[in-house]
Amino acid sequence: MPILPVLQHNHSQQNFFQLNHRVSTNFNLGKMSKRQSKAVTPSQPSAKRARHVLGEQSSNSNQSVPRQKKAKRDEDHIETKSNASQFQQPQSTTLSEAEKKKNMGPTIKKGKIRVGVKFQAKIPKLLSTVTKQDYKDEKDREERIWAPYESDNKNVVEKKELEKKFHDNVRDVYFMSIWRQFDGHILFEEALHHLMKNKYNMADSLDTIDEVLKRRPLVVKHARMAQTANLELYGVNEMVSMKDLQQKALPNFSLEEVHNYSFQYIRNFMFHNYWNFLCMCKDKLCTIVEFEPRIGCVNCTKNSRNPSANEKLCLICQTYTALTGKRRPARDVCFTAEEENTIELWNTKERDVGRSLRRDQFEKLIKDEDMQRLRNLEITEEEKIILNFSDTETEKNYLRLNKKAKGKYLIDQLKPFKLPLFASCNCKGVKKRQDLIAKQGLVLPDECFGKNYIMEFLGNFNPWFDLNEQMEK
Repeated sequence: MPILPVLQHNHSQQNFFQLNHRVSTNFNLGKMSKRQSKAVTPSQPSAKRARHVLGEQSSNSNQSVPRQKKAKRDEDHIETKSNASQFQQPQSTTLSEAEKKKNMGPTIKKGKIRVGVKFQAKIPKLLSTVTKQDYKDEKDREERIWAPYESDNKNVVEKKELEKKFHDNVRDVYFMSIWRQFDGHILFEEALHHLMKNKYNMADSLDTIDEVLKRRPLVVKHARMAQTANLELYGVNEMVSMKDLQQKALPNFSLEEVHNYSFQYIRNFMFHNYWNFLCMCKDKLCTIVEFEPRIGCVNCTKNSRNPSANEKLCLICQTYTALTGKRRPARDVCFTAEEENTIELWNTKERDVGRSLRRDQFEKLIKDEDMQRLRNLEITEEEKIILNFSDTETEKNYLRLNKKAKGKYLIDQLKPFKLPLFASCNCKGVKKRQDLIAKQGLVLPDECFGKNYIMEFLGNFNPWFDLNEQMEK
């Protein structure tokens, strides 16, 4: 019988890879569990046997005379093949050059950072265009909002005086009536733009101011006292987005309403500490003046209200009469959605009682009916959202109360939290002024002056500090 050659380092390459292939196949089987090893048929080599063959062949490589019968028997066992499992099929350990390149993935060439003048980026020259030629077919989307009034007077001194007087009246007469009548709903720049479109005629601009109102949101919402706790937490935090403020504090507001309300809230509460040293009594915008809201103006509601002996006018109609000496035409008056509903309800109540009702009588009647509705624990779906009844703990605390306590809770929590038009200067003014300010709700109510509602700034920060003016000095 021929003697099996000893496996040495100088053995032929073909026999080495053949044995290596057989041993590696059975060596991988050694990683199977004992349960799997026992399930192998007798004709199959076990993982333990494969490891034994590997160790024995390695030890025999250093011996001069191999054990011929043992080696032959081991070789026969290694060459035995089984179709019982696909995981026991031998796999080739040699790969072609193409497969090696495929497994390695794309070759990445490392670049070299080149330094020098000739390697600098070349920036092309700025492209030049002629607007009138290149964009002659384009629609002009720019619109001038305001251009200062210029007098035709040839005298330089008189020209400046006339222009200054006009611009003072624009703020103190024209815009004051708009700002106070609509509670800041029409912005200053919108009022100026409307005045410029009417060729700087204040009377015509006031008569047609409803055109501007139509472009503004026709629903003006106010928060409720139940929402002030979350407004205190998130209202003055500039890191809170409008969407988060809507979800956490004002869920019954649209995003546009949240945006408008947020800036008014910040204006009143964030900077209130810095108003104590500013007196607003002499500012023309804060002039003491009696006027009717739009729904109570006999001239504005002449086409929508029942005939009434009331001759009170709104501030728009009063200012128009003061400028022209005539009654304002008021041909196309625009009311908000809330005002339209109020006027319709007013007419209905007058028909029910069979007589004319003054505005204060009507408002008292509506207020009493609304409070009685809440005492009867009748609330709308929007009011449930405002009260945050979706929160289990809030609803449980409400249900623990008796009926009388529930009614008082609803009345207190659903009370409107109306932001004032301007803040009180806290000076000792005349009683008439203080009474009128309280009547028109122009300042924050006393219960809202708690320190939790006021934003405290660190250091010597002054929100009224103008950096540009300071730099010019």
